[in-house]
Amino acid sequence: MKTPVNPAAFDIIPAASFPSVNLTMLAPASGLEPWVQCLWMTTGNTLSAPYLEEKLYPDAGASLTFAIGTTGVSAAYFHNTRTCRHRWDMALDLISIRLRPGAAWSLLKLAVSELQDTDTNILELKPFWLSGYQRLLDALPNKPTFQQVALIQQWLLSLRPSAQTPDQRLFMLMAEVNANLASPLDLAADKGLSRRTLERHLRQKFAVSPNQILAYAQIKQARHQLIHSSASLADIALNCGYYDQAHFTNAFHERTFETPAQYRSRKLSQFSNRK
Repeated sequence: MKTPVNPAAFDIIPAASFPSVNLTMLAPASGLEPWVQCLWMTTGNTLSAPYLEEKLYPDAGASLTFAIGTTGVSAAYFHNTRTCRHRWDMALDLISIRLRPGAAWSLLKLAVSELQDTDTNILELKPFWLSGYQRLLDALPNKPTFQQVALIQQWLLSLRPSAQTPDQRLFMLMAEVNANLASPLDLAADKGLSRRTLERHLRQKFAVSPNQILAYAQIKQARHQLIHSSASLADIALNCGYYDQAHFTNAFHERTFETPAQYRSRKLSQFSNRK
């Protein structure tokens, strides 16, 4: 079993900002790194509210979350291509696998372009690995949490022989977009990809377009700078590839449902309340 790791070691992911829910984040088991970014888990608790809602921002990745209660286990696949609010039942034990972009297609063989922006019960999809998955669900109840995590990772490892090798050209392209906010279409030729091929691969394997990849990267960098720097909104706008502060404010509000100033104030207030 992997040792718990600091959430700061990972990119911002869903659940990383959950307040006071006994959240534990784990690095993936050896051999799963090409497909799994990390895992998070939390045990059922007695919060004043039985449900927790969190705003989720798209990054071309997806999640497979197991909800484990006294009466059984369910699991839902979720891939959001737009910012949305998501609800978790905090009375249940939750174990979530944060899948890297493309992993749902290459490891789980899911038709990701058809599964966007809604929770999907895996049992409804009838994948080729359904029988092994059903045995996993039967084995999870009444086990210690870390043993449940181990069983889930063993099941994922069993899918590797039939997995597609991730296309490194796409991952390198996405890494450059995230690091430098370069246009995916401008980078395609350097990766040996035509525009049409790039668009087809992104739609089939990531369920996104080149423009969405760039927009996700801009919002991600803007969120990071709003939280971790005291730079002005005008400076952040230019740093993140927007024409000016007005363009930044409008684009940020359209994709996150709040202005940059509102986002910064809310996040800094959350961090202050934890001290």
